[in-house]
Amino acid sequence: MIDLPSSVDDREVVLDDVVIYTGRMIKAALEALHSWGRARRVTLLAMVDSSTHREILAQQGFVGESTYQ
Repeated sequence: MIDLPSSVDDREVVLDDVVIYTGRMIKAALEALHSWGRARRVTLLAMVDSSTHREILAQQGFVGESTYQ
């Protein structure tokens, strides 16, 4: 388990996911993050964005490669 500060209130957070496929992992991470407070900004970093099966609306801030089929 990762040690987080007691609160992420008013902080900027970067979530890193290797491959964005359905977006469910990002949704779960955001829900878990809310237990530490409300971040000022959450930015998504992904090595690969495979949005052909996206179930959850997620806008990545940084992406290495997109695979649109």
